[in-house]
Parts: sequence; structure tokens; C-alpha cells
Amino acid sequence: VRKNGTRYYELELTKKTIRPLSEGILEIPPLISRFMVDPFSGENQLSTDVVTVNVMTLPEPIPQSFTGAIGTFQMNVAPPVLNEESNSLQVQVTITGTGNITAIKAPLIQDTAEYRVLSAPKNENINNKRVFDYVIIPKVTGNLEIPPIEFAYFSKENSDYVKIESSPIIF
Repeated sequence: VRKNGTRYYELELTKKTIRPLSEGILEIPPLISRFMVDPFSGENQLSTDVVTVNVMTLPEPIPQSFTGAIGTFQMNVAPPVLNEESNSLQVQVTITGTGNITAIKAPLIQDTAEYRVLSAPKNENINNKRVFDYVIIPKVTGNLEIPPIEFAYFSKENSDYVKIESSPIIF
């Protein structure tokens, strides 16, 4: 980069994500980096300024399907796939968007008298996408209906919760 007509090398030394655990004033201390340009100039030090952030509480009431996602998200529920060997259904839920995507927990699919969710979903986290795979074991024959899957997030643009709901899954 050029600054004041002089050429410099610019490096990103670190990139941090900070997730506050409580509301109120949060003071982030300076980040200090020590380095040597060459063996003759000795040690140098760079330091950031102290950063002060006012962490606000989320508004009430908090939707039951809210697990801490803040940003803008979309949810897609793929049609179920029958695994004939195990007589189970594979259901995949994909959440994409921008925000704290790594903090998103799997949307809840509740066990019923008609089916059982066999295992906790494994998930992938690729860039701005989170994929959750569910295995569902039917307990009855005939038509099976899984109620809509819900996912709620807090929208910074709207300063409110947004609840996304899939269509019921009928198989």
C-alpha cells in the first residue's frame, strides 16, 4: 500500500470474532503485536486502540425457535428421501445467509407418535451455509406428516425477530 507517498507492505495479522455473553458496556482491550523487521532494528510493537461497545439486550418476547442467530438468513427444507434398507427418511435443512452462521443450532424436529428422530443431526458449515441432516424413523405405515420446521433469527435491519417456517413435510 502507499501512505503519504511511501510504499509499505500491509498484512492482516489476525481477525477475531467476539460474541458478548451479557449486555452492557463491553471494553475490548488493545490488541498488541510485536515483530522484527530485520535483526538490526530490534523489536517493534503495534497496538490497536481500546474499543468500547454497548451490547444491547434482545427484545422480548423471544421466539421459541430462536437459538441466537443474528443477521439475515433463508431456510430450505429438501423433500425427504426414503432409505429403503433402513426404512427411514432423510431430511435435509439448509440455512444460508449472513451473520453469525456458526452459532446457529439445528432446528428442532420433535418426536411424535408417528415417527422418531433417530439421531442428532450432523451439520456442515461451509462459508455462509449451514446444512443439517436428519434421520427420521416412521412408527406407522401410510401417510406421514412432519409439522413445519421453524427457524427464527434477529434481523439487525428490522430490529426485530424474523421467523421462517417450512411447509409441512408429507410423505
